[in-house]
Amino acid sequence: MRADIIKHAMQYGLYLGLILGAKFFLAMTQSAFLSFFAMIMWLAIPFFIYLIVKKYRDEQLGGFISFHEGWSLSFWIIFFGGMILEVIQFVYFQFINTTYLPDILQQTTQMMDKMNLSMPHQNLDIMEKIMTHPNLYVLTDFIMYTLISGAILSLIIAAFVKRKANPYQ
Repeated sequence: MRADIIKHAMQYGLYLGLILGAKFFLAMTQSAFLSFFAMIMWLAIPFFIYLIVKKYRDEQLGGFISFHEGWSLSFWIIFFGGMILEVIQFVYFQFINTTYLPDILQQTTQMMDKMNLSMPHQNLDIMEKIMTHPNLYVLTDFIMYTLISGAILSLIIAAFVKRKANPYQ
């Protein structure tokens, strides 16, 4: 892997993290318009990452990039952006709105009761532990959404952005 991939990923990961942080705060508002705008931002993120990797391919690599390099750059951008988002979420849930996660847990259990749905007791205990400890919530969110979803999204982006050099030139 090229050493400058990490440098570019950190730079653009910072931008992505700030965008994700803005999206997070927009989604937390009670405004339907701002929540809708946050959803549009969420849908635009793969395109944003694609453009970054394409720009890197064209400007830094002379128009050619392997699937692995494309996947690596895309994944590391998502990784660093996700880290910034998780710090923002941790600060928000731990210090600014400390009742948000427990309230969501309570609303979820009430909705399940109204719908006559049941959950195994141990699953409910795990969910309660995660939702009452912001550090566990942030860690779970990072693993599930940043690492797993980021790896899958990076596969798709890399497939679109890869371009091999012509061996006969």
